Amino acid sequence: MKGLTDKQWLTQLANINQANQGLNIEQKVQDKLNKDIDWLGRRFISHLSRLSLMLADHFYSSLESKESKTQWRDNTYQANANTDRKTNQLKQKLDEHNIGVAHNALLFAKNLPALKYSLPAIAQHRLFSQSAKQKKYQWQDKAFKVAKTFAKASEKQGFFGINMASTGCGKTMANARVMYAFADEREGCRFSVALGLRTLTLQTGDAYRDLLKLGDDELAVLIGSNAVKLLHQLDKEETDSAKPDHGGESANDLYQQFHVSYEGQIYDGRLKRWLAASSKLEPLISAPVLVSTIDHLMPATESKRGGKQIAPMLRLLTSDLILDEPDNFSLEDLSALCRLVNWADMLGSRALLSSATLPPALIEALYNAYSAGRKHYNQANFPHNNNKDVICAWFDENKSEALAINNDKAFKQQTINFVATRLKKSTKNTRVSRKGKIVNVDHEYSEKVQQEKNPQAIFDAVAQVIHQQIHQLHNAHFVTHNNGKKVSIGVIRMANINPMIAMAKALLAMSPKAEYSFHFCIYHSKFPMALRSYKESRLDKALTRYDAELLWQQPEIAKSLVNSTTENNVFIVLGTSVVEVGRDHDYDWVIAEPSSLRSIIQLAGRIQRHRQNPPTSANVVMLNKNIRALKGESVAYCKPGFETPDLPLNCKDLNELLTTELDSISAIPRIKEPPLDSNNFLKVTALNTKKSVKPVDSFAVQEHRALRINLSVMGENINHEKFYNAPYPASVWWCDSPAIDWSGEFIQQTEFRKSQPQEEFVLRLPEDEELVWSQIDDTRYPPKYIAQDNHFVTESIALAQGNYWWFNLTTAQTYQFFADKLNQSLQKPANSLVIGLRILEKDENTTNLSVMGKISIMKNFITRHIQHQYGGVVHPQ
Repeated sequence: MKGLTDKQWLTQLANINQANQGLNIEQKVQDKLNKDIDWLGRRFISHLSRLSLMLADHFYSSLESKESKTQWRDNTYQANANTDRKTNQLKQKLDEHNIGVAHNALLFAKNLPALKYSLPAIAQHRLFSQSAKQKKYQWQDKAFKVAKTFAKASEKQGFFGINMASTGCGKTMANARVMYAFADEREGCRFSVALGLRTLTLQTGDAYRDLLKLGDDELAVLIGSNAVKLLHQLDKEETDSAKPDHGGESANDLYQQFHVSYEGQIYDGRLKRWLAASSKLEPLISAPVLVSTIDHLMPATESKRGGKQIAPMLRLLTSDLILDEPDNFSLEDLSALCRLVNWADMLGSRALLSSATLPPALIEALYNAYSAGRKHYNQANFPHNNNKDVICAWFDENKSEALAINNDKAFKQQTINFVATRLKKSTKNTRVSRKGKIVNVDHEYSEKVQQEKNPQAIFDAVAQVIHQQIHQLHNAHFVTHNNGKKVSIGVIRMANINPMIAMAKALLAMSPKAEYSFHFCIYHSKFPMALRSYKESRLDKALTRYDAELLWQQPEIAKSLVNSTTENNVFIVLGTSVVEVGRDHDYDWVIAEPSSLRSIIQLAGRIQRHRQNPPTSANVVMLNKNIRALKGESVAYCKPGFETPDLPLNCKDLNELLTTELDSISAIPRIKEPPLDSNNFLKVTALNTKKSVKPVDSFAVQEHRALRINLSVMGENINHEKFYNAPYPASVWWCDSPAIDWSGEFIQQTEFRKSQPQEEFVLRLPEDEELVWSQIDDTRYPPKYIAQDNHFVTESIALAQGNYWWFNLTTAQTYQFFADKLNQSLQKPANSLVIGLRILEKDENTTNLSVMGKISIMKNFITRHIQHQYGGVVHPQ
């Protein structure tokens, strides 16, 4: 082959060989290198070697023609490597390119160990280390001291921690303080906070910016959407009423009492040049504190080509990791989450999990992933360190403790003990703020509907039950204005958008009783961004209820009470699962279609969230069945939920699936695993069906066994064939053999947030025209908007007497609201804030699309500007 006889290539190999001979490498080291070693199995070495090669390839390919090393080029060599993108002329010969990549890969690899110390860090920061003044935050001081005690040991042994403090105790601040305590105060602290939701990411960034006085050169907040960030900033600029205290009361006067450490150069020249290709990569790597959606870090283990893993791997290599609310991810995403934690420790990060509702199976899997990664890191960096212990810590508002743990059984037992202590203290000190009950949809009517194949009749039947419960819940949980009028704010939660639309149509067509007015707000994830943001900002104000009197100052509520002639005014949010997470809302009551026990706990956390007033009767009402179950579907509690064809439930009625969980709704069923035995994991084979696991009669058992099946191999090596196992359990990733991390198949099968393609639509408002759905054709310049109204059908919804819209701005008025804030023309917000819609699969039922559709969007805003008498449903055709 010509490449093996290329003069410059052979000359370079001779130079490298001569250089190695001059190093006088000891014979025993040379012998070790010559041994039959599984280098692909040495994950730290092999993957950083790959990273160095890819960095070098990107760097050398980016050089201008005049920067090429002509001395590495054999003019007789014919093969070319690449071309100049500006001139489209051949730029580098393949021999020169290969030598250049090899040379720069060596330089990159040599610089990687020192990279962390050349990047900016937070050092000598008094706000991290000073004691909390308020009593309810003083547990943070204990956590800080425990972390400080084990800081030195964690450098070689790693750190895996759990923060399960309750909501309102300052977990966000405590997480930062713990990571700061583990760092060498002279070298400085670098950590990343990874979250699942953009809203929570922005809120966490605000908290660090406000409480720790971090500037833009110390803190980077990345969410992947400039539009969402802009809308958040506009909302934040308004005066926040009744803003809760987070434990940073002494931070205001200490802005000058810390400094940022910039020892050495931030980057070497090659890395800086590579970063220049993308402005988003620089803060991802360089920021001392990074707060981001987890999507920015996940490519570290998911990129199969294109070098997209380089920046997140460098981030993990040079900073510690905080995972905020990791239990909020779907079951399908937990395998990817475990991969990320495994990769973080393989690259030397400390890891801290932060959530009050962490289930035992997830904690154990993440610990196993972390400890397996630590083994690879120590193998490369501390080969003579025989201490295999990992520093583990458990924190909450009652207790902080840390131990060196060397096996999963010891870790599991210590976690069980910690949770038991936590439950004992929390149940003793906590008042019951959420009581639940189950209401039954008429069974005979439901069976008749199934026989007649009339789905709308099911929604009508459920609506009758919900309508009755709205009156009862309002009467039990109202608050009274000075004028004597009674107000309550409740939420009706449906599992999916389509059922929510059908339920809205049924409820809005029903008049409330005399002396009652219902004010509705439709809320789900598929609103155009500007409209959703406006609703969320108004709901945030109305549902921040630390100060009860502020409710009457909300303009929509105050106006409704003035205009209303009825004694009772009920404000109702009718939404999907978006009401469960991401918003700090305080409702008076909830009615919910069931999906899972996790959903019930999350949703109940929005009831009396700020006021914590004990109810005298149930303020959480659950339907005994969800819509899928009422339709007779064999797999009902799914999407969202934990039931699958392979993991079935034995019954569909909440009266049988729950026991005492609704008596006092709390996180206990999530953090305390119910008794599980081998029968819960045994494989069964029914006639004409594939193998599945035995069905169960408990929501709690179903959720915890689903977690264990998806995270670990059931049965291990003992009677393995008797147990049901998931096709791709997460633990396969960190098994020693085979080296699955070099295969893209497992990654592809367990991809993070694996979803179908989406199309983006814009609800535009052209000058002097009506609203029009459009798509952007960016294949031409300048981009052009293509009208797509033919893909949507508008169906009007009439409001029955006594029903009103809570927020009554038209779409044009909403766009005008943001245009005024941005000092832009009216058309700008409509054009820049888009919505992604799922493309229908071929096998989906499309006959109903003109009626309801698979991607239905409830838009009381969207059609009100056209038909002021009623709202409307808009859905794709």
